[in-house]
Order: sequence, then C-alpha cells, then structure tokens
Amino acid sequence: MDNDWIVGRLKDLSDEDYRQYTKKLVSTVPPEKIIGVRAPKLQALAAEFATRAEDCAAFLKELPHHWYEENVLHAYLLSTAEDESDYAECMARIEKFLPFVDNWAVCDAINPKVFARHPKGLEEKISEWLRAEHAYTIRFGLLTLMRHYLDEFFDEEHFQQVIDVSSSEYYVQMAEAWYFATALVKRYDQTVALLENEMLEPTVHGMTIQKAVASQRIPYERKKYLRTLKLSQ
Repeated sequence: MDNDWIVGRLKDLSDEDYRQYTKKLVSTVPPEKIIGVRAPKLQALAAEFATRAEDCAAFLKELPHHWYEENVLHAYLLSTAEDESDYAECMARIEKFLPFVDNWAVCDAINPKVFARHPKGLEEKISEWLRAEHAYTIRFGLLTLMRHYLDEFFDEEHFQQVIDVSSSEYYVQMAEAWYFATALVKRYDQTVALLENEMLEPTVHGMTIQKAVASQRIPYERKKYLRTLKLSQ
C-alpha cells in the first residue's frame, strides 16, 4: 500500500475546526503538520488498518512520519497488540518509534494491551525509559509505570525511581505529578508521606497536589488535608 493512500484517507477525514483546536492542544507540533482528524475517526481507521497485516507492518516501518495524525495512527496501531506472542514485536516497534515522538498526545496514545501480560520484563524496560534523555521516552515510562504498577505489582521502590527522574521538561514533570496523584487514589498513606516529608521536586510537589485536588476519585477531607501540604513560596 502506498503511504499516499493513508494520507489521503486522513485528509478525507479532516475537520477544519478540529484542526484549529489541535493546533492549540499540541502546541509543540508545527501547525502545518496537522490535518485535523478527531480521535474516534482515527481509532476507527486504526481498527480497519490493523486487519491488513502486511500494509500495517509496512506503515509501522516508515519513520519518521510527516503528519501529526500519522503519528497518532501509529500509536493506536501499536496499542492494538494484545496476544502474548505479539509482545516482543510490539516492544521492538515501540523502541523504534519513541525517538520520533515529539508531543504528549502521541506519547499518551501508546498503550499496548499486551503490556499487562508481561509485568516482569516490562518493569525492566520502564527502568531504561526513565533513565532516557528524550523527554517523551521518559514520559512514556512514567505513564506505563502508572498504568501497570500501582495495583497488584506495586513496589515502593517505584516511588524512588520516579523521584530520581531529573528533568525540567514540563511534560515530564506533569507526568510525574500525574503518577503521584494517581498513587494518592490507590495508595494514599504511602504517597501522602512523600508530600509530608517534601520528597518530591518542588514543581512536581505542587503539580501533584493540584491534580489530586481536581480529582473526583479523592474524598473531600483528603483534598482538604492535601491543600495544607502546599509548599510555601
């Protein structure tokens, strides 16, 4: 399949109002690289495309992509991997793709179903991603840790791994805060102790409280207490 076919399909699905919205939403992407396709239509195209194994494999090898929506489509296709036999290939494709991820929306769209089947091997990869230099590789590691290691496979050492992430990048710090705010939902006592003892970098500390207070999953009384833990200026 010619890549022009994919771009043609994306342009057929374009929405000018949504293109203008997306330009503001992902401001790190050059506006001339945004077509403007809504997520449900991209997801439907990914589902259709995933059934065409050879065409899909060819598209996933064609990096870098030019259009923002091609990258989102790529992320959605990676996320369809579900069978245990798909894990190694999915991981190889993710490793190839991550260096080209240049915005939070594409990064956050990568969420392979097969990851839930490999808690041990995945944990080792997360450690590598958290030590990367590329901001969106770090963010992907943080979100993967948040999605898969705050429940059955939680280990308090994960907290230290996140604390040890040293980055001034806004989208990395926001992912750290998202991780700890989610941890406050699932493991409140262990997480609130980090805030009480001021273990987080000040910006991440503030962002974590801000996100937690905005969460509908944290009770009012806990939010009230969390507000008292804001750092003085």
